[in-house]
Amino acid sequence: MISLILNTRKRTPLLHRLLESISNTVSDFDRIEVLIAFDNDDNDTKLFSSVSVYPMEVRWFEWTRPKNLHTSLNRLASLAVGDYIFVLNDDVEFLTMKWDEQIDRGHSDEIWYIHTNDNSADKENTAQYASFPILTRAAYEALGYFMSEKFVGLGADVHLWRVFDSVNRIKKTSIELDHVCHRTVIHVQNPDVVAAEMRNNSWSNYVDCWSVDVSEDVERVRACL
Repeated sequence: MISLILNTRKRTPLLHRLLESISNTVSDFDRIEVLIAFDNDDNDTKLFSSVSVYPMEVRWFEWTRPKNLHTSLNRLASLAVGDYIFVLNDDVEFLTMKWDEQIDRGHSDEIWYIHTNDNSADKENTAQYASFPILTRAAYEALGYFMSEKFVGLGADVHLWRVFDSVNRIKKTSIELDHVCHRTVIHVQNPDVVAAEMRNNSWSNYVDCWSVDVSEDVERVRACL
């Protein structure tokens, strides 16, 4: 099974488009679950969660709005039952048909970071890291978390890539994702309220994802290889 995990806040039209895109592109509904966290002050999403129906399993989690988005994502990852854990944003749409077939069956007991592709216009320094990576169950368990909580918002995707790149455990796919709110620089420069608040929180708690020490994380993963 593949577990898709994401946070959402007051973006129900975007969230619906994401879930529709999953429905329209996945080949095996029984093979996936979607775990979505939303804030207990987000009445729009609360209503949406109570009435929305999709052909795959969607599990909703309502809790207090976190100051650190990765605390919430790690909580979702701990609740996921999948052999593979796939992190998303609510402003993403799947473009690749039968994308789930590209995720190797039977290799979840091996440590792999699985790379996906997206059109984010604001990737820093290198396009080698995935904005929306997948970890095998073994990789997640070796690392001990999905996203580093050193980062409250931006930067954890780079950190995760650096860890698994250091141990040469990255697999490529041709899975393509449309990062709707990051398609162009103009999109990035005109964020909605949710994105603006997240970015402000990130800059107020800044950690340089390119220079922060990853040696402890790398050694923990290497010890399991």
